[in-house]
Amino acid sequence: MKVNIPHPEEIEKSGYTVEIDPWDSWNADVTLAHIIAPLLRQLKETKHGHPASMTDARWNEILGEMIWAFEYKSSNFDSLMDKNIDETQQRLNAAFKLFGQYYENLWD
Repeated sequence: MKVNIPHPEEIEKSGYTVEIDPWDSWNADVTLAHIIAPLLRQLKETKHGHPASMTDARWNEILGEMIWAFEYKSSNFDSLMDKNIDETQQRLNAAFKLFGQYYENLWD
């Protein structure tokens, strides 16, 4: 996969491209996790605010859970066979639900 997205002020005149290789969709969830995890880490490190409905500390906790889930998904794809599969899967499900719930709050 190759993604090249310029600064938002440059998109209209230069456009952007996303090239998807055939293997990117074999495990699209893992492919996306490789993109989302570093993006969330950067957002958490550089953010200048949080949703109005919560404190900064709570937003950090939520971002942390989302980061954990996408990092786990991108690096431990085959390890869900361990003895804590139920606990791990429950935590992943909860974090992915948070990602969906707060998707429109992922801004700086």
